[in-house]
Amino acid sequence: SNYQRLEWIGDAVLCLAAREWCYKYFPSFTVKNLVTIETILICNETLARVALSSGLHRHILHCDSTLPGRLESYTFEIEDECQGIWATDPPKVLADVVEALIGVAHIDGGLAQGQRAAKNAISSMIGAVKDHFANSDQKE
Repeated sequence: SNYQRLEWIGDAVLCLAAREWCYKYFPSFTVKNLVTIETILICNETLARVALSSGLHRHILHCDSTLPGRLESYTFEIEDECQGIWATDPPKVLADVVEALIGVAHIDGGLAQGQRAAKNAISSMIGAVKDHFANSDQKE
């Protein structure tokens, strides 16, 4: 069956989890700066990296004959760490599947479980954001 409904609800749960974390962790930041941080946490590049690093990409059922080649190219791009994840063009299905799994956690376990799943999915990026922004002056 189609995972798009789960992806849709998972996207909303992920956005709420990221926004709540940003709001609590950076109490003096402006909305503009909170949106920047939220975007870093929930963007396709971040979620695709989550899918790849967890091995989730190996379990995606698809009929797209180009996907294996695009996954291989993306894997190569990620392994070339000097360009960073934002210099990549990941297959969108990677982020979609992460969002769908967050949606499953939400539907099956409720809001608290969905939020935990979302925060767990982006935990490595949350750590990087904490390190990067903790001492910055982003309050204006």
